[in-house]
Amino acid sequence: MATKTVKPNRKEQAKQFEAVYARLFELLGKHKDKLSVGIEKPGTIWMSVNGETYRGKPLYYAGVRMGKNYVSYHLVTVYMNKVMMSPELKTHMQGLGCFNFTSIDEKLFGELDKLTTEGLKNYSGKMLEKEMEARKKK
Repeated sequence: MATKTVKPNRKEQAKQFEAVYARLFELLGKHKDKLSVGIEKPGTIWMSVNGETYRGKPLYYAGVRMGKNYVSYHLVTVYMNKVMMSPELKTHMQGLGCFNFTSIDEKLFGELDKLTTEGLKNYSGKMLEKEMEARKKK
């Protein structure tokens, strides 16, 4: 007989999501020397690269958003570049630069931390402009 998994109630799920959000927020906080808060409201934070702009606006880099069914970690450089990632992390990918989580997974969060750090090394408004021009020519 198969064991049925028990779905947490809404209160438990909300607590779990808050913990996931806090942990993902922590990943971005490590880079506060290079990133600044663009938008912060309950359950959402968007970070921009300090001193960089694209089309006159702060250069968005990453964000965390708490949703109804998961917590999302958005990382623009995953979308812009082909990056190597584990099959386990890929299973959490939704779209081109978004990862959804319902619980803390330190192994995967460590991998996201590395992707976040690596992506910041060459990310700039000028790089983004070149990338967008190259995509238009294709």
